[in-house]
Formats: sequence, C-alpha cells, structure tokens
Amino acid sequence: MVFDPLEAVLRNRDAIDDLRQRRALRTRQQLPFATIVSLGAGGVEAKWPQERIAETDIDEIGPVELHLEGKVIDLDRWPASQYRCAEPPNPKAELLQQPGARTIVLETPPSSTTEHFCDHRVGIGRDRHLRNHIEVLERDSNEVGELDCSQHLERRLGRTGVSDAVEVGVQHFGRMQFSPRVSELIHSPIGAAHALLAHRVNDRPLLDLSQAAPSYAPAPVVVDRIAQAAAEADTSKYAPQPGIPQLRTAFAADVAAAYDADVDPDDTLITAGCNQAFCTVMSALAGPGDNVVLALPFYFNHDMWLRVEGIEPRYLEPDNQLHPSVTEAHQRIDARTRAIVLVTPGNPSGVTYPPELIDAFADMAADRGVALVIDETYRSFRPTTDPAHRLYDRPRWRDQVITLHSFSKDLAIPGYRVGGLIAGEAARVEALKILDCIAISAPVIGQMASATGLTKATEWRREQAERTRDLQGQFERVMAERPGGFELVTAGAYFGWVRSPGDEPTPDVVRRLVVEHDVLTIPGTAFTPTDEQMIRFSFANLVPNEIAELGLRLTQWCR
Repeated sequence: MVFDPLEAVLRNRDAIDDLRQRRALRTRQQLPFATIVSLGAGGVEAKWPQERIAETDIDEIGPVELHLEGKVIDLDRWPASQYRCAEPPNPKAELLQQPGARTIVLETPPSSTTEHFCDHRVGIGRDRHLRNHIEVLERDSNEVGELDCSQHLERRLGRTGVSDAVEVGVQHFGRMQFSPRVSELIHSPIGAAHALLAHRVNDRPLLDLSQAAPSYAPAPVVVDRIAQAAAEADTSKYAPQPGIPQLRTAFAADVAAAYDADVDPDDTLITAGCNQAFCTVMSALAGPGDNVVLALPFYFNHDMWLRVEGIEPRYLEPDNQLHPSVTEAHQRIDARTRAIVLVTPGNPSGVTYPPELIDAFADMAADRGVALVIDETYRSFRPTTDPAHRLYDRPRWRDQVITLHSFSKDLAIPGYRVGGLIAGEAARVEALKILDCIAISAPVIGQMASATGLTKATEWRREQAERTRDLQGQFERVMAERPGGFELVTAGAYFGWVRSPGDEPTPDVVRRLVVEHDVLTIPGTAFTPTDEQMIRFSFANLVPNEIAELGLRLTQWCR
C-alpha cells in the first residue's frame, strides 16, 4: 500500500479566504506542521512538541482531506485510541485531532530531520506571512510500506481544485534545501499577475496595466546606436565596473543640470537597473538583524530584498496625502536602523513628495546617523520641471544621501537593464563589492544606449514625459466617474492607486478583472503588509483609446 502525501491538500475555499483576512498578523508567524509517521488500517502515528500546541490557533487551519489510493480517509471515524505516537525518535510525543474538522495539527521538532524525512508543504502562496505546512515522515513500515515521495513533483497552482492561492511543493530531506528567507517570500507580483492570463475566457484584446513598461520604442537615435553597437567588438566585453566613462559623464551632467547642483562623474555608479542599485546599496548598508525604514505603500522589490538579506523592514504609515511622517520615522529608528528609503514619485502611488518633506527627512536622518536613500526612478514624469529636492546642495550630502536612478522608463529601454546611483565614495566602494558578486557590471550595449539617450534625445524625452502627463489627465477624467465603483485615490508618474469596490479580497478582485474583464493589474497586497483594498493601475502602459476602453470595462464590474 502506498500513501501519496501530495494528495493531502487544503479543500476548503472559505478557510483560504479567512486566512487572507487575517493579514493583521504582520509578523513571520508560521502555522503549525502536521507530521504523519505512518498511515494504515490500524490508524496514524504522529508527533509534535507538546509545548507548541498552546500557541496554536487551530481555527486558522482549514480542513485537510487525506487520500489513500484515491479514497478519502475520514479521520472522524478513527477514535483517538487508534492514534499511536512515533518512537523513536520522539517517544514523548502526543497526538491532537481537531474533532469534526478532519484536521491533524502537529509540528515536527527540529531535531528529527533525518534522512527518513520527506517534506511536503501545502501553503497559502499569496500571503507572505501565513503558511500552512503538512510534513510527512518517510518510514519503513510492515503495515504501510514505503511512502512514495517522488511522485507528482510538478503539481502546481490550480491543480488542487481549491484556487490559485494554494501552492503544493515538495522538498526532500537529504537533498537540496532552500533558505527560509527565500521560501517565505511572496512570488513575483508581476509573474503572478501574468500567470492569470491563462484563465481568460474572452477573445478581446487585453488591457495590460500590470508591469510599468513604456508602450513605445526608444528614440530613433538610441535605436541607431544600439544597432551600431551590436557590431562593435567592445560591446561584448565587460564594461569598467563603475560604468563606461561616456555614461557616467552623461549621467552626472544630466542630474547636475536637473538639480542645478555639483554632481561629478566620480559620484556615479552604473548598475543593471535601479533594482540592482537598491540591492547593492542595502547589502552594503545593512545585514541580518538590522532594520530599514520604508514608507507605505512600499515598492515590493524593496521589501522582498530586505527580507532576503535578513533585514527587518519597518513601515511608515502615510497620511491622507500618502506622505510619510518624519515624526513617526524618528520613533521607528533605533540602534540597528541603517537607512530610511523614500520612493518619489511613488511606486505604486504615483505621489511626488514635496522638497520640504524630503529636506525634513534628510535633517532627521543626519541627526540620527542613518542613510537617506531616495529612489527617483520616475523623476522625469513629475508634474513639474523644478528640482525634486535640494539634497545635493548640502555640504555633506555625499556622507548622508544616496539617490537611485533608472534609464528604463526615461529612455524606453527596460530590457537593456541600466540604472545607477549617486553617492559619496564610501558608499560606492562598498556597493562595488556587492556589484562584483552579482553582475560585475551592467551590459555594455545598454550603457551605450543610455549615454546616447541622455546626450542626444533630450527633446524626445521631454515629449514622452508630456505624453505620459496627458495620459494621466485622461485616466483621471475616466476614473472621476468611479466606473464600477473603483475609486482613484492618487495618480502620478506611471501609476494610479485605486480602491476596489466592496470588501472582496484584493487578489480575488484582480483575478476577476483579468479573467472576466480582460484588465490586468497588480493587487495592492504586493505593496502593503495588509490588504487595504487597493490596486495599482499602470496607466502609462496604455494609449488614449485604451484608457477610454478601460472605463467601459470597469463599468461592467457590477453587472
């Protein structure tokens, strides 16, 4: 007889919805493990550390059905006397069954990870903080036979009959293990959104407002330079690690002109996108046990990278203008705080922070001895050409401030992966150590394209920024009617921050939008620790007639 533990799956959709609503649990709380030692006609052997049961809210776990050779095993029919404890390795273990729920709630002690274990996990994949794990112990048994732990490795989302929120995976003790810091992360919100496309039921064109990406080609002069560079021998070589001199010079000149400030080429460091700039800076500034302050709503890759590095994110609640509070930030900082991160214009909110607010944060950061990191990916798409801040005017800015930049949106070259940072020598030297381990240097062809765009496509850049502002105006007019009950809270740069109607979990709203209405967006749960009923609309992806169509499709939401 072979027991297939991958058939032990969550079957209760209500339990999943309930878990989603418990997002107030903002710590890395893990729901308990169930460990089945052997399963046979006589009953189940199982174990867990008794002291953990008192900490467990059993109601947070939905019913579990155990399948044996394709038949459902009704655990309610088995009296407690037929459950036996495993020995060895844990002779003092006991068993708990939740009556009437067909649920076994147990946890495996860490000391029991031997070569006999086979770990099968069933998790709520859309919630970064809540996990329900079922762990099965592989053990020779005359009654049961060997557990088959090699089958169904490819069982993925949607195959359990519950919802795409349930993910079933397999991990074998004695084989490769994965870092909990990575395993407990959310999956890429962009990838998760695009996975929903397979469930569409209509044939009409998709309105893709998910990943922020220009819908137009780069400037012709940039395209010509890319084509020319492809035939040059130096293009396929490593670039100087800080970046090619042409780009560093153009980058510094562009920022110096925009801010009327003294920024030198030596102040710059070129990276493979702004995301990589953030990652190198954070890894240089902080380590496990340290913390970094993020303003809500955060950019999801920022939060994800901090968690990968074992750095605690500390959140600043926004006011009614979606501005963070300097006073609250001051209260969040302690001896282990290494940086404050601001994103302006915001992703996902589109909100541009006023220079006075940024100055106040800089004063406070300098006073507390922490770095102020400003992500300015969308600075060219602000509603003004005035300088976004005056940080470069400060005498000691190189000791206190790091600004992050992207050429992806500004030059419409996201696939060429080029960004950069501006900082003092100390920060750049440390960041270069991390960069050397990640990518060595940004791709040469993207650097050449960026240098050309910064020096020869100035008017084209201005026209695209105006085009995006015109799209924002049209988007705001469409959303002013609150089509389908969707309410625009803020808009700017590339994004609209939209409140969904009703109290349906936001991931479900996003799923229905794409499946039933062919509108692809990103749930706000990717940008906040709890479900605030918000959705990010990347309106800059569209053209004017598509924004008009968006309003019509949203209107059909309640019909």
